[in-house]
Order: sequence, then C-alpha cells, then structure tokens
Amino acid sequence: MNNMNQVVFKESREITQSESNEINTEIIKKALEEKQPIIISDFKADSVLLDSGNNLKNVLCLPLIIENKPAGAIYLERKDGLGPFTRENLEFVIAISKPINLILKNREEFQEIGERSVDLAKPFLGGEKSKTFRYILNLIDRVKNSYAPVFISGESGTGKELVAKAIHENGTRRNGEFVAVNCGAIPEFLLESELFGHVKGAFSGAVKDKPGLIEEADGGTFFLDEIGDLSLHLQAKLLRLLQEKEIRRIGENKPRLINVRFISATNKDIEKEIERENFREDLYYRLKIIAIELP
Repeated sequence: MNNMNQVVFKESREITQSESNEINTEIIKKALEEKQPIIISDFKADSVLLDSGNNLKNVLCLPLIIENKPAGAIYLERKDGLGPFTRENLEFVIAISKPINLILKNREEFQEIGERSVDLAKPFLGGEKSKTFRYILNLIDRVKNSYAPVFISGESGTGKELVAKAIHENGTRRNGEFVAVNCGAIPEFLLESELFGHVKGAFSGAVKDKPGLIEEADGGTFFLDEIGDLSLHLQAKLLRLLQEKEIRRIGENKPRLINVRFISATNKDIEKEIERENFREDLYYRLKIIAIELP
C-alpha cells in the first residue's frame, strides 16, 4: 500500500472504475477532518456537497482514527430508492471497524501516519489488503446470526477477539453474555474448573458449587482464544460438549444442557499441530465450521 491516506473499504461488492470516480471525496475529507461519522440522505441539504456532480442520495462514512490520527475511512453508498442509512447501520459499521483499526495500527505502513497529510483525491479501492478487509466484513455480516462455530486464525495482535466480539454484538446472541478465556494464560489444573465448573467437595478447596465460564455464556457466545494451547484432556471434554450440547461440572454426574455459540482463535498452524499429535483432528473440524483468516 503506497498511499497512506486511502479509503480501506468502499462497499461489499466489486466496483467499476466509473463507480470509483463517483466517490464523493468531500464527504471523506469532512469525516476525517471532523473525526466524526457522517450520514447523508439528502445532498441538497448540505452546501458542501452541492457541486459533487454525482447521483448519490444516501452515504455513510466512518473515519478510521488511530491514536487520534486519520488512517482512512469506511465509505458506504446507496443509490436513490434503496432507503437512507440508519443509526443501526452506523452502529454495525462502528462495531466491525474495531478489528480493522487494530489491524491497521499493527501494520508498519501506518506507524508514521501522523507525518502524512490527508489527501483523499484518489481513494484506495483495489489491492489485496482492501479485498481482504471487504471479505472479513462480509463474512462477519453473513455469520453473525449463525449458530455454527467460528474458527479465527491470525498472528498475535491482528484483532481476533475484536472480530469475535463484532460477530457476537451484531448477531442474534447480542443480548447474551460474551465470555472470553485465553487457553494459554491459565494453568491446566485450574483451566478445567474455570471452563466447566465444579460442585462442592469435588476437590480440595471446592467449598461450594461453582458454574464454569462456559455455563456463564449460556445463551451467548464463548470465545476460546489460543485454542492451540488447550491440553488433549480438555480437548476431549470440549469435543464431547460440542457433540452432546451438554456440560458436566467436575464431580457431577448430572449433565446440564447448554446453548452456547463457540468462537475459537489461534496464532498456531493447527494442521501442523495435528500432525505432531498435539491437537485432535476431530475437534478441529468441529470448531472450524466457519473459518476466518486475518491478515
């Protein structure tokens, strides 16, 4: 990406060069200068846009701000007759912009963005990065209401948890809990109890019944970060849970029905971990019904 001040995302479909030329750069400049989103449903009401020379009637533009500096914009347009953008549309775009901001923040080409001037005369609408962002945004929108498990892969710092939150917060489970756990941050002997819970007397120190984190996510979303660090023992328990849709606390024989959507993430090559017999292949394919790969 040669131009630092470029539009990251125009809209979720292929566009022609003539359509690219119709983008109203004045809207983008205004959004970046004011560092505020813009929704316009009537160009005639805004004198800045009277001479835009295009046929657009509805525009939503969200500036991407990194460390209080403009990094680009998400620019959406609708032709007249498709209805105006709504507050709900803006809230969704804000939610899905979070992982994009984090991805951009961690890219070397944006480290010196504050030293560049804001010149959006030639918005960036092509290239592999733009296509990747459009793909991720499309996929979040398509899978947000699905009950199928989602598997997110990508390097550390690419915003895997933010993508998971965007899926949860914009889907039908948004009124439920979003519970996240890093499988590599908790020792195995504690992680089992944290995930599955326990009953009083199950082990030394279990002085009362305690529901696990998976139970707390009932009706919502459970995010397993760094799933590649999960032990084979806990992998087997997780596989059983996915198959039977029920959970057993440690020390309890009675199963409890559970309604949780699982999203997992890793920075490891799980297929290589399977070859090394560090990860169960059957669990991998249970978790990877929907796959999202972050750049």
